[in-house]
Amino acid sequence: SNLKNGSLERHVKPRILECLGDIALAIRGNFEKYYKHVMILLQDASRLDFRQERDYETVEYMNSLREAIIETYVSILQGLADGEKEQLFVDHLKALPDFLGKIASDGDTSDEVIRASCSFIGDMARTLGPKNPQLRKYLLTQAHIKKIINDGFRRDDVCKKQAEYAKRHVMA
Repeated sequence: SNLKNGSLERHVKPRILECLGDIALAIRGNFEKYYKHVMILLQDASRLDFRQERDYETVEYMNSLREAIIETYVSILQGLADGEKEQLFVDHLKALPDFLGKIASDGDTSDEVIRASCSFIGDMARTLGPKNPQLRKYLLTQAHIKKIINDGFRRDDVCKKQAEYAKRHVMA
């Protein structure tokens, strides 16, 4: 895959993920046939470890990639929900705590990543919560979810708005 291609410039990789999200939104429930492959790709991308490299360019790339991963998850969830196939996403939830935990514990996480994370948490609770009450309970009890939402309240106004959205839907 191009995401693993070392010769491909870093700034292109997040755009590839965003295109996959755009496709999911456009074809809605028909994304099901690509879902498994794209989710594996997103899981692989979310496992990338940047702890050894903490220079400005790497931190900027890490934040750009994480934001693209989250935005792609959001687009897939919304596209599947529009096609009434959102339950497919439930099977993938077990892979998310590690990724969201990295975001919560990283001191270099950008406002954009926190904003996108809060939006994603709210979307999961709003879209999947009514049919999966255990998901809301899970979201309420996870320290990294609480930390991301609380961090959103300490950021810019856009982050605060998304943190409120996440809190409202998780608590519903």
